[in-house]
Amino acid sequence: VMDYFEIFLTRMVLCRRAASFLGCDFELVINGVRLL
Repeated sequence: VMDYFEIFLTRMVLCRRAASFLGCDFELVINGVRLL
């Protein structure tokens, strides 16, 4: 699963930076499993 998300890694890093800037948390949950 994580191999697939390597494609979107730069976008996810950008989302995490944006979330921390806004004082929020960024997490990725798939089928109830927290991946990030």
